[in-house]
Amino acid sequence: MAVIDIGYIFKNHARFKAAMDDIKREFDQFETDVRTQRDLMVQKTETLRSLPAGSNEYKALEEELADKSTKMRLDIGRKQKDRVEQEAKIYYNAYKEIELCVSRFADRYGVDLIVRFNSD
Repeated sequence: MAVIDIGYIFKNHARFKAAMDDIKREFDQFETDVRTQRDLMVQKTETLRSLPAGSNEYKALEEELADKSTKMRLDIGRKQKDRVEQEAKIYYNAYKEIELCVSRFADRYGVDLIVRFNSD
């Protein structure tokens, strides 16, 4: 019989941590880009307020802002979904790798029962 602390292994798994850090860096960069776009939209909103309502410039800028706002919300939703999927794949692959290593260890040392737990 053997006991394995899955939480500890995930915390100390170098490739897992590196892959998760890569995803976090990518998402942080995306958030920075979104903040920049939002700042530009705020500036354009201020410009919109200074234009006479009903003018062609007003209508064009209003439509542009609506389009950009909708696109930004869609992009944010897609990016969040993509991040969740990437993280799930990384967890799955790391777990499968750990499972394979544990299986080899158990076969090599004649362990019949492996109990998994998380000390966290």
